[in-house]
Amino acid sequence: MRKTLRFLLIGVSILLGLEILRGTIDIMQLRRLPTSAAPSKFPVARGVIHVHSRYTDGSGTVEEILQAARSCSLDFVVITDHNTLAARRDGYENFHPGEPGKAGRTLLLVGEEISTAAGHVLSIGASRSHFAPGITDISRLMENIHADSGIAIIAHPDHPRLGWKRGNFGGADGIEIINADREWRNDSPLEIVDAWVGELLGLPGMHYLIDAPSENLRSWDQDSAWAGLAGIGSVDAHARFRLFGETVFYFPSYARTFSLLNTFVILHEALSCDSYLARRQVVEALGKGRCFFAFQGLGDASGFEFYAENHQAVFLPHDTLFASDSAAATLLASAPSAENVVVQLYRNGEATESAHTSESRIQITQPGVYRIIVFQERPQWPWRSRRRVPWIFSNPIYVLPRHQASSG
Repeated sequence: MRKTLRFLLIGVSILLGLEILRGTIDIMQLRRLPTSAAPSKFPVARGVIHVHSRYTDGSGTVEEILQAARSCSLDFVVITDHNTLAARRDGYENFHPGEPGKAGRTLLLVGEEISTAAGHVLSIGASRSHFAPGITDISRLMENIHADSGIAIIAHPDHPRLGWKRGNFGGADGIEIINADREWRNDSPLEIVDAWVGELLGLPGMHYLIDAPSENLRSWDQDSAWAGLAGIGSVDAHARFRLFGETVFYFPSYARTFSLLNTFVILHEALSCDSYLARRQVVEALGKGRCFFAFQGLGDASGFEFYAENHQAVFLPHDTLFASDSAAATLLASAPSAENVVVQLYRNGEATESAHTSESRIQITQPGVYRIIVFQERPQWPWRSRRRVPWIFSNPIYVLPRHQASSG
């Protein structure tokens, strides 16, 4: 019996070792690719949203978060501790110097993650806290945030414990399509082990857990409750997680998370040097859905563009173009040049045209909701096969039927 058990343990250990070896080989193929891009038509600012500090359940101080942001050359960071604006009270909401000897500054915005009976809401840009115990009137909460010059973003709608009841978003401005903290926890135990081993070996193990959030994307395309909400990619960074009981594992670090997923806000003019004006620029762009989000660890997404244009105007993500205006309108998608890039267009959630080049021009022929995902095709075991890894996600451009133009 002991001999059989020993052979069984040896066999399981060999199989586990082979799986980790296979995963490590795949992870080696996910290193960050060099990219290049032409200057963008519109200025952008790159940052991270939904960060927790020691004021609530994060592991780091605000200064440590800022240091991580500097190491990633971020333009802005949005701290959203639970039900408090304490970081603003203590004077952190401002521009902060970049790395010594380097140009650039990091803008810190302080919002809050508000707990309600329906789920969690990120309030960003409001002048005061809007938390109260036992909030049940979600519409009133949204109204209060908007009246206070803030925006409201639905946090982790697919969380198994903290997720939202469908159809109860109460006038929110945006919704987290990707939540990085949720993203790396929803994989199989073997995949998570592979990723941890990869990180310990100095490889991009976290990239192994990247996939498209198919359920959230499907709801964004098809669920009327999600219609019109700006799509947001949030890091939900804590730099810690609880293994069991009171045992805490400090992983992934703020810098590691900040290097993985970034949000790019599209601006009409460069980010202001005035901290108040710069905060309003970021908040307005997020609230209007003028942004895209990218797994920056796979390659620098700076230079990505998605817009429509005709002889009269340019339409940015989350803008509305009526079919009566679209006879000569064109969708333009431009991704940074990188190896094996695929630009995939979706109309009403269905994949339509794709291009294996970094630039695509598509004539608009019918109404619909148009968005882009840029994929990278990466080798996987066996190396003769490839898998599409999602890289960049746009917000949609809306093309409405002609009769809605005349009735509006």
